[in-house]
This record gives sequence, structure tokens and C-alpha cells, in this order.
Amino acid sequence: MPEGLPQGYYDRNFTYLLEFVAERYHAILNAEELSFLDDFQHLSLPAQRLYVRLYSRKGPLFRTDKLSYEDIPDITEAAQETVDFIGKCHEIPLASINPRPSATIPMALHRHC
Repeated sequence: MPEGLPQGYYDRNFTYLLEFVAERYHAILNAEELSFLDDFQHLSLPAQRLYVRLYSRKGPLFRTDKLSYEDIPDITEAAQETVDFIGKCHEIPLASINPRPSATIPMALHRHC
């Protein structure tokens, strides 16, 4: 982590952005967008952090065995929760995309949610 940045700064910034959008633009958000805001808020902190970290990276798939973040102690658990969150958003079984959903995280699918 770059020196001088507090642990979890990126998650706090992303959460602040979501809260701002929800408060300021609630009246014009559609049901899917409101659902995303609510569902994201109910993710565990490690899953939120993993989602934000992966969303800002390039690539459609990420191998969990190649992920290591100080502020996400159990990558496997956070990855499974993140995969479930992405699958709920798309209402498709991710196992049909990848038979081992905890081995890779298909972020590209979620970018169009």
C-alpha cells in the first residue's frame, strides 16, 4: 500500500460515492441500481473491499490464488461472497460460466449491471 494512505481508503471512497449517488439521485435510479446499492451495503467488509479492488483492475477474470491483500484476510471467503453478489446482480448461475466459481471472479460480467 502506498505510504500515507490508511488501510481501506479505497473502500471508504467508493462507499462515500455510492452514498452520495443514493442520496442525491435516488429519485432517478432504477430498481436494478437501487438493488445494487442495497446489496453492496450488505456485503461483508472484506467482500466490499475485494469488489472495489477488482473493479478497478483490468481483466475479465481474476484467479483467487493470485490475489493477496493485507486488509482482506480470507480471500477465498471474500471471493465467494463477491461471486455470489455478481451472480445475484445478473440472475445467472455463475457455475455455468465457470465450474469452480471460487477459483476465478468474473468481474467483466458485472460492469454492465
